[in-house]
Amino acid sequence: MTTETDELLDLKEVLAIIKYGKSTLYKMVSEGEFPAPAKISGTNRWSSLEVQDWIRAKLANRDAA
Repeated sequence: MTTETDELLDLKEVLAIIKYGKSTLYKMVSEGEFPAPAKISGTNRWSSLEVQDWIRAKLANRDAA
């Protein structure tokens, strides 16, 4: 059994994972297509589990098509 640990990712880390540009990421967030970040000490941070869930959902949609 594996347990995933939730970590807070900064913008650079998220962009490296999803391979999209900053403008595209923020557009997807504003359209509700990508998890919104939490503002922590004035900096946007994303839940690593939410990012992984988003990736899994994209893969599931691809497989269902």
